[in-house]
Amino acid sequence: DERAAVNFIGSGGTPVTSIVSGGKIVAARMEHVWVEAYVDYIPSRGAIHKQGDTWIPLDASFKQYNFTKGVDLEKAVPFDAQGLLNQLESTAITDPATGAVSNVSEAQIQTALTDFQTRFQNAFPTATVDDIMGKRSIVPQTLPILPNTLPYKTVVTGGRVSILPTSLRHSLTLEITSQPFFGPDLTFTASLPELAGKRLTLRYAPATDQDKATLLSFGDAPSVPAYLVRVKPEVLVEGQVKATGTAVTLGSEGSFIMTFFSPTLSSDRIEHKITAGAYTAIGLDLGTVNANMIQKRLDHLAVTQSNFAAGNLSAISLDDIHGEVLSTRSLLYFHELDLFTGILARQSGVISSRLPSEGLMAQDLNVNFLFGVPRSVSPSAPTIDVDRDMQVVIAKDGNATSTLAYVLGAGQISSGLEHGVFEQLYGGDGISAVKALAIANRQGIPIFQVTPKNMQTVMPHLTLPSAVMTDITNAVNAGKVVTVPQREITHLGWRGVGYTVIDPTTGAGGYIISGGRAGGEFLGNGINFGKLIDFVPSLFVATAEASEGVAAEQRNFGRSEQGNFIKILGCLLRDPSFYFLLAYLVAIIFLFPAKITAIRFLINYIATTASLGFITFECAQQVTLRKKKLILLA
Repeated sequence: DERAAVNFIGSGGTPVTSIVSGGKIVAARMEHVWVEAYVDYIPSRGAIHKQGDTWIPLDASFKQYNFTKGVDLEKAVPFDAQGLLNQLESTAITDPATGAVSNVSEAQIQTALTDFQTRFQNAFPTATVDDIMGKRSIVPQTLPILPNTLPYKTVVTGGRVSILPTSLRHSLTLEITSQPFFGPDLTFTASLPELAGKRLTLRYAPATDQDKATLLSFGDAPSVPAYLVRVKPEVLVEGQVKATGTAVTLGSEGSFIMTFFSPTLSSDRIEHKITAGAYTAIGLDLGTVNANMIQKRLDHLAVTQSNFAAGNLSAISLDDIHGEVLSTRSLLYFHELDLFTGILARQSGVISSRLPSEGLMAQDLNVNFLFGVPRSVSPSAPTIDVDRDMQVVIAKDGNATSTLAYVLGAGQISSGLEHGVFEQLYGGDGISAVKALAIANRQGIPIFQVTPKNMQTVMPHLTLPSAVMTDITNAVNAGKVVTVPQREITHLGWRGVGYTVIDPTTGAGGYIISGGRAGGEFLGNGINFGKLIDFVPSLFVATAEASEGVAAEQRNFGRSEQGNFIKILGCLLRDPSFYFLLAYLVAIIFLFPAKITAIRFLINYIATTASLGFITFECAQQVTLRKKKLILLA
């Protein structure tokens, strides 16, 4: 659709104008950038290069595609969505006065998805994802000589530069602030091309040699007296320190602010709370995260493993361990998200383009305070916080309903992966917003959908922390729809709440767990985090960065854990079984509510959790977590 195409271009930040004739869009005029190469053009026209004599325009971004149609799954493998909805609605417990719902049958949903998967696999026993979903392939052009013109009409050339100015580059600024009135303790700015595919980490190092000695003196102690130690924040790119901040007390709280700058879109400022002493990887998805990007990180881990085996500990920095594991895990999240939403987009009939997105993968700290002063710190569970998951989405035919369905589905997948990535890598159990809602349903806790129309009726029924109640009130007053349980859940020692805040017009929103985190957490399965430390050595000795501490902790890290981490991630990068994935994606589209109600949203959240639990990988399904080691049982 012509209007959809022009809207799609403009929504991504490219200045564009429609050219209308006879009431129809016949062309689009947009700003564009290409490169020119100084080549030997006379007389061979680029066929033979000896000495450059002419600037020739080259635009590899302009290409044509062959499109192959996929299968009409609704006809090939019918799915009785309405029948399932009727069955679930008839057996669930609902409150006509408030619209609250509970006891939606997980077993019925799992049975329906399993049946669909079986019928799908029987119908297409040898089909690939491209066979089912359709594909596009570039039409190659092998030219004997270089053309000296561009493949489109150029109206005007704005100017030529040898290096793009800062104002035309996407960039990211990181700030750490402990006392807002005194300005940031640390500031770091880089263009996104400089950071693309690289390991970007934030850690805290001892402020002085005395702080370093104090940390080392505690060795493998389960906790450290925080008030005795001061640490300073550091930003590292590929293990190299790029910025250092002001010293603060270990365990103190601060603000971590990320600002994304775009040449044509408004800047986006994102603020996180951060604990001094946490180790954090800033995972960036700047368009897509493919398997090759993760393989590059695995190659780094393989070098670390080789150095372990050779006893060459001096060649290994602590960021090669902490930073690499956290960074690779964050890239795996975006890799799976891009993979799954790509398939969902094709099935939904939409086009999606990712804008720069980020997720924080952190090894955080538990802090005990005394009169507002950090008294002791100990390791906590690993967490993920995805506060910027940005896409430009439009239906090919301009149908807003298709876009809404896609955005809702993509949001649920993103939330589900926030617990799913941990479970794939570690076994055990994780938590996310959609999983917390599914667990609340399992525990018989009523689920409410709060809207501007029913807020006064529903809010008195909720018994949640004041911060959550305030967030819900603010969101609903802004026109959002909030799906939330009546009270907190308790699951494997985790107590909290998961809820969603959705814009009913666009489907965009937040999938939030307690503490305001738009992400998830690894709960383990009776795991002692003070001993396991999520594959890596003690954070406290890690911050000491002293040769004797590094050597001791690298030995504690162990060769088997390192090797198995590489094996697990290698397995996750292989082609997974897409049958359950496709069953989920197709079923979730069929289940999308034409009318937004609490029960239909809850059904989708349960289906998301159940389906991600079904998605097993060739090796990862055989991994279990035992004591301090990951043991590959295959």
